[in-house]
Amino acid sequence: MTFTGKPAAPRVAAIGLLLLALLGACGKATTPANSSPPVSAGWPALVDEYVESYFQAHPSFAAQQGRHDLDGRLPDWTAEGIRAEILRLKAFRSRVAAVTPATLEASQQFEREYLLTRIDRDLFWMDTAAAPFHNPEFYLGMGDGGDSLDPTVYVSRSYGTPE
Repeated sequence: MTFTGKPAAPRVAAIGLLLLALLGACGKATTPANSSPPVSAGWPALVDEYVESYFQAHPSFAAQQGRHDLDGRLPDWTAEGIRAEILRLKAFRSRVAAVTPATLEASQQFEREYLLTRIDRDLFWMDTAAAPFHNPEFYLGMGDGGDSLDPTVYVSRSYGTPE
């Protein structure tokens, strides 16, 4: 061990003050254990709006999920319809990203991140990769159970008696 000849007390005091300052800053950034973070009242409505708009844009997926008021419909796979879906996704992405995670409960924070990831995935395939224009598998649901031309949802489920 090397002795520098400098007294250790000033260094220890400086380190102690630095630690106290860091602990004080941490204490201000945390929420007391007996209180919960403020909840964004608009989050559930935003999620419901997204889900409903998704079902409207992807009616065959909605039918698979039990929304039989949309039975027999297909998404708008025209170039204009695909552009409209890209715009819908971008608009929702902006709205979801604008929600401050700290205003949400932990489960809602996870839900927010998941929704952003899902929107980013859909935007990648529709906009960046332009899959509707280059990959015929796009119209078969691309393996994610989404929109498809598959009639299974109508022939494999029992909807009532044949009469």
